[in-house]
Amino acid sequence: MNKKLLAATALVLGIGTSSLFAFGIGIQGGFSVSQDGVGSGSGAVTFKLDSMPWVFAADATFADRTSVGVTADNWIANRPLAGLLNYFYGWGIAGSASVGEAVQYGFIGARVLGGLNGFLLDKHLEFYAQIAWQPGFSIVLSGNSSIDTVLRSFPGAFGFRFWF
Repeated sequence: MNKKLLAATALVLGIGTSSLFAFGIGIQGGFSVSQDGVGSGSGAVTFKLDSMPWVFAADATFADRTSVGVTADNWIANRPLAGLLNYFYGWGIAGSASVGEAVQYGFIGARVLGGLNGFLLDKHLEFYAQIAWQPGFSIVLSGNSSIDTVLRSFPGAFGFRFWF
């Protein structure tokens, strides 16, 4: 009898807590237009909990230099626009580091962002596109070390998340 009661309690708690939060994980591609006007492409893994307004992304490249970057965006709003389409906006923070043979480089900055998203398959698949203004500071630690202000940095991203 105690085993049945324990199993029933675990089942009810499992079903009840699974509806308290969901998480989405996916991939995104992106581009960035920077201070010098040069565009670059990127790819990242993205993660979001529906119970929190934060969206996280992390990327890494291993080409002629090793680079890692992270962003944390706080969505202030995510509201319906038309049909399945929503709009969102918010603020965030970003950081990156790059190490190569000739240069060690870092960036830290703030983000102001906006975008569109939509859900399909009974809200299990989310597609989105966003653009951000990302002012901050670039830090060069090799050769002629310097700290420079970056005001023209506009990264954009598009991708999808699966929701569990």
